[in-house]
Amino acid sequence: MTEISDQKSLQLPPDNLGLPYFGETSARSRDFRKFYQERHQKYGKIFKTRLSETNYIIINDSEANKFSLSNENNYFI
Repeated sequence: MTEISDQKSLQLPPDNLGLPYFGETSARSRDFRKFYQERHQKYGKIFKTRLSETNYIIINDSEANKFSLSNENNYFI
């Protein structure tokens, strides 16, 4: 596994991490389909969110999913 040393040069997906600790958990809990549809419209096929105290990158694209799953040891840690 290769660790990336210059994390400042990485581009991360757009996000709305919500409140500290809680993130967007309550918005997702109310209506998860609406939650994902709104984020997809606002941020595109790949975006970040925080649910409880964990940050997630959501991928809603078949090509991006294929890339991430087939290169997990090359680009992701």
